[in-house]
Amino acid sequence: MDLYRPGDFIGLDSLFFAPALDTVFALTNVSYWVLDHGALNRLMQAPRVALQLMRHMAEEKQRVDTIAILLGQLKARERTAALLLFLWRRLRPASGRAATGENEAGLPFTQKQLADYLGLDVIHLNRVLSGLRNSGALQFRKGVIIVKDVTQLEQIAGRRTDKVRLLTMPRLPSP
Repeated sequence: MDLYRPGDFIGLDSLFFAPALDTVFALTNVSYWVLDHGALNRLMQAPRVALQLMRHMAEEKQRVDTIAILLGQLKARERTAALLLFLWRRLRPASGRAATGENEAGLPFTQKQLADYLGLDVIHLNRVLSGLRNSGALQFRKGVIIVKDVTQLEQIAGRRTDKVRLLTMPRLPSP
């Protein structure tokens, strides 16, 4: 599973596997442009374009692998904090009108969707989210996550572990 922002490439695995290996499910209204396999292969003939596309593929693989490891190894509170930190960092640049402060990001997920993603039932997730709110680390407003204390949320997520650090790393530099 992954979360895509406006401008992200989806399905770059089709460079090597046609048809694409993954299915995309949109949680919000989206606009997209389809690039056929042949056109994508022609674009790859330009070294700068090929390098950019490979960079995007590496970032996506890193995110997906790290999230899978976290979901399997962290306890409910830690993995919820790690996922919310990831979502906040990933969605903040794309939030636009949904958020008004620098510590806010639009969060287009319901509790049920978050629970499913985390492998929790909604009641357990609700308890975990209440605990995170009561800790002062974050708040929620309709469709928005507000991170009040990044350091505290990182500590709850276990930021000192290499796996969480990978999840919250900045993007790879552009060539």
